[in-house]
Amino acid sequence: MLNVPTKIRYGVRCTIDLTRYYPNSVSISQIARDLQLSNKYLEQMFSRLKAAKLVCAKKGIKGGYRLCRPPEKILVSEIIEALNGPISLVSCVLNSKVCKLSNHCSARTLWVKMTDALNQATKGLTLKELAYSELNTPQKLSSKKI
Repeated sequence: MLNVPTKIRYGVRCTIDLTRYYPNSVSISQIARDLQLSNKYLEQMFSRLKAAKLVCAKKGIKGGYRLCRPPEKILVSEIIEALNGPISLVSCVLNSKVCKLSNHCSARTLWVKMTDALNQATKGLTLKELAYSELNTPQKLSSKKI
């Protein structure tokens, strides 16, 4: 099984949850309850999302976190890259110099194609589309032209 890192899975879920509250702010404890995650873990994640200017923080009684831009203006790729860096299955796709076999590696062709497909899928999907797709059914997502 090819695994998506936990921080990406939870980060996408968190930003989907923020979409439900947009444009209002929501406390980290409310998000933690919504998603059954710890406040401490969410704080680490929101720190990265905030640095990428995807999430804004507001202090005070009615403070909390909110999306900095409308969900239709945020690409899923931006969330993933904020949390995990550039989207790539293996490091040689981004930098062929990390492996001395890169220029002659037949497997690298596969990694490049798979990475390109992931990038195309995530750059062609907004947070709003993801959050409001009808129960996120695979048929709805796969029928979307990318």
